Amino acid sequence: MMCNTRRLTRLDALLHLLTGMAFSVAIGFGNPILSAYGFHSGQVGLVYSGAMVATILLQSGMSVLIEQRRLFSVIQSLRIVAAGGILSALLIPAVRHLPGTVAVLYLLLLAISTMALPTLGALTACWIGDGYAVNFGAARAMSSVGFSVVGFMGGFIMRTAGATTLLYLYVILQGLLIAASFICPRTAGGYPTADAGTVRFRTLFRQYPDFGRLLIGTVFLFFSHNLISNFLKDIVEHGGGGPVEYGVAVGLCTLLELPALFGFAMVRRRIRTVTLMQVSALFLTLKVLILTLSGSVYGIWGAQAVQSLAYGLYTPAVLYYVHETVAAKFQVRAQLAVGVATMGVGGAAGNFFGGYMIRYWGITITLAAATVVSAVGWIIFRNLKGGSRYGAEASADVEDI
Repeated sequence: MMCNTRRLTRLDALLHLLTGMAFSVAIGFGNPILSAYGFHSGQVGLVYSGAMVATILLQSGMSVLIEQRRLFSVIQSLRIVAAGGILSALLIPAVRHLPGTVAVLYLLLLAISTMALPTLGALTACWIGDGYAVNFGAARAMSSVGFSVVGFMGGFIMRTAGATTLLYLYVILQGLLIAASFICPRTAGGYPTADAGTVRFRTLFRQYPDFGRLLIGTVFLFFSHNLISNFLKDIVEHGGGGPVEYGVAVGLCTLLELPALFGFAMVRRRIRTVTLMQVSALFLTLKVLILTLSGSVYGIWGAQAVQSLAYGLYTPAVLYYVHETVAAKFQVRAQLAVGVATMGVGGAAGNFFGGYMIRYWGITITLAAATVVSAVGWIIFRNLKGGSRYGAEASADVEDI
């Protein structure tokens, strides 16, 4: 078991690395890619919000096919998602003169890329449920490494070869992800530990009210988080920066997540998971506030300093919080529901309103409004109660890489 656990943790880290790199291309550079095809900020917001709605539908359907129909395992669904991303990315340059078709294809590419990380989270939850002490914090850190590497590289690629060149990098990364997924042992493909039956989401929320509060608070927090992430190009330009400065901001954003991700296993032995969730909500809000008050590129770069305790802390904390709060047979559905709340509902709202708010209100007023929305999410998180296991008992679930 120990050998298999270490192997799965390393595999999880590799899958997260490649997924993070592909996600960085699709999400982090979606705005400049679409701008290169002639889209303005309002249209970019519509594409992003449509992608988040598609994510909700696709992830809901995916959870049914995995948990109720058991047509395929979680890792097989990851391969299907990656293959769809490759097809979309290859078709976009071929139809570049058809803006409507480009919008639909990039919408699908965004939805597919957004699904990948929660799908990996569901896979890790299955492994933990099967008794493998996978260090999710360390594995998830590699996603931030990949996002950061592409972030730093992307600005230079945009300046020298054009933003649309990044689509071919995306194809290569997704191909490597599919290849890497076949390293996974067949016995650890990621199946739910028990049949979830036909229980609906609303029944799940009634049975686990804290889980429902978690999702509601997450929607408010990620309305603002998605807004500042996906319109970071506009924020950097407002501060006087260009493509290189934008790439540095994207890279810093994820590079500074690493301390929290690598140190999460140790911190979780001493601090309750629910407390870590509340700290992450506070710093997600503080980041938006700092961006609101900053008036230069250096201020925007400085705002990334809180990323470690913001999104960097949220991603592993929410997986373990759900693992502690929701029964094992509902883990796949619950983990995918978190993805729907973060990038789906929160992302759709943040992208739809964010694009037009920036266009008609300007950056400063938009960021001020986003700060208020994020603060509501933080208040909801303050009312969360703890899961079933804390402290030393929780430490048994995590093995070092």
